Amino acid sequence: MSQSSTRLMTRHAAFMRGINVGGHKKVPMAALKEVMESAGFQDVKTILASGNVLFSAKLEDDSKDPGMGC
Repeated sequence: MSQSSTRLMTRHAAFMRGINVGGHKKVPMAALKEVMESAGFQDVKTILASGNVLFSAKLEDDSKDPGMGC
């Protein structure tokens, strides 16, 4: 397998600003997890009822990782 075809799994954290976990326009954590999984992310875990999410995503290689600057 060539290096260019190697798929890397990286772990990410998303801090969802504006997620209302109670009250108006509530976003249940189970629904947030389902949306993340349907978007193709793996090993999705929501943190308490905060709107924060841990997940894994595959990258083609390190050169395509957008990093914090995107």
